Amino acid sequence: MVARVSDPLKVVLAVVFPPLGVFCEVGLTGHFWLNLVFTLLGYVPGVIHALYVMLVPDQEHGPFPPSRA
Repeated sequence: MVARVSDPLKVVLAVVFPPLGVFCEVGLTGHFWLNLVFTLLGYVPGVIHALYVMLVPDQEHGPFPPSRA
């Protein structure tokens, strides 16, 4: 896994305001809306889900993001 300069900032955003961190990672997808619901139901579930989205690799695409050819 390649670490980028923006990764620590995303983790900080995930802890401060979880939906914003998830939005920076995946955009307006189902993960964002699920995280928004988790955060509204309780702050801690939102943080846990945000860190999960950011730190666990996406199994659908493998270890590398899809190419934009």
